[in-house]
Amino acid sequence: MPGAVVSPEGPCALPVAPPAPAAASETAWQPWREPQETTSDAVNPGHASGHRPHGQDPAIRASADEDADLVQAFACGDARAFDALYRKHRAWLYRVILRQLGRAERSQVVFQEVWLAATRLAPDWNRETSFSAWLYGLARARIVDDWQPDAAALPAGPAVPASPPAAATFPAAEGILQALAALPPLQREAYLLAVDAQLSLAEAAQTTGTTLDGARARLASARSSLADALADALSKPLAAAPVSDTSPAAATRS
Repeated sequence: MPGAVVSPEGPCALPVAPPAPAAASETAWQPWREPQETTSDAVNPGHASGHRPHGQDPAIRASADEDADLVQAFACGDARAFDALYRKHRAWLYRVILRQLGRAERSQVVFQEVWLAATRLAPDWNRETSFSAWLYGLARARIVDDWQPDAAALPAGPAVPASPPAAATFPAAEGILQALAALPPLQREAYLLAVDAQLSLAEAAQTTGTTLDGARARLASARSSLADALADALSKPLAAAPVSDTSPAAATRS
């Protein structure tokens, strides 16, 4: 990987971050960026409310270490390691893609393209970035293709995909799905990255090319809208389920 410092652990070791240059290279890959929503400073990865250092949460640290070990094993030719990565990350990634595109057929195409790209690019993954954030970055480049070119006038959202059967047992589930689909795309994305991908604010901001305050504002707006939708759904009376008439008279009429 150009510019990376290779760990001395072996030829299959993952690249690690080089010392920070005096100024960011203009030729380095940058995430897709929309016009900034705030005038805040650029993302500060050390911000207490936005950064989630892996070392402070044993579960997150263990998951990140597992990802790094699996990617390194895959770089050394162990296909089973990539299978393990796929099983670990496939569910949340597909949910995030589907909830943004709203069309199962298109979502499956994007999902497959992301994993094909991951097989080619995984050996170049830098463990200073969480694997989840990196993986979503691959997906986002394709998701954004379905958005309007003018980021300031993005559509309200796709039609709600079919709810899983289990959702029918929760009266408010359909209302929440409707509200999620109706969110502006950037707010819906922020919510999905926090809930499904479990990215920190700093990770979400970096991956989506916004500021820390911008990521925070999107997530807060999404949560507020969904909370209102939940309150509205819970305030509505439940529809009475049809009751079958099993009386003898009904049997006689039939």
